[in-house]
Amino acid sequence: MDVKPVSFKFKGGRDYVQGPDLFNEMMKVFADKKLSNIRFTAHDFIRVPKGLLYSTISKEELSEIRNPETRCELNVEGVRCWLVLVSTPALSADVITREDYSEGKVISQCKVAQERIVLNGHSPYTFIETIVSMNKCLLQNMFPDKPGKWIFTRVDLVKFSAATAGLSLEFKHNMNFRLTKSTIMVDGEKVGDLYFSLVQS
Repeated sequence: MDVKPVSFKFKGGRDYVQGPDLFNEMMKVFADKKLSNIRFTAHDFIRVPKGLLYSTISKEELSEIRNPETRCELNVEGVRCWLVLVSTPALSADVITREDYSEGKVISQCKVAQERIVLNGHSPYTFIETIVSMNKCLLQNMFPDKPGKWIFTRVDLVKFSAATAGLSLEFKHNMNFRLTKSTIMVDGEKVGDLYFSLVQS
């Protein structure tokens, strides 16, 4: 099992690490490799800037790690691999750094019609950042009077994508707001499903 220390920047005024940043960090472990059958799940917020990222080809090895905030399993060039990310306790020496992030740069290029959202331009952010911003916008438009905060909880992908244009999402299911499901499309082809939960503020 490999263990890698990781550090994160907080986006804007958020007091937690965004789910897309966790996903992107996990995908970096296998940079330049063919990735498929990806299932990423965020179980809890990470509110400190540092953590440990474990990766292995033996799922049993990860059973010893308690309460990971994030999990991912995927095929790496045909081999099934597992990853978990665990935040490390905050230390006085840890300095939270921030970077600007404006969902408006994505949403301003989107069109929402009923249960579908389409990106008509090119996103300045990564694939996962873009579709998460798009889906949040879609859900807020569909359920404008529903109190709470929409949280990205899971993504299933047939294969890894770096697309930042030609993206669209179509709402599919609402499981009593505990979990919603939207289909992810790239140039009209389904590449996976995106899941959100509504958390009470």
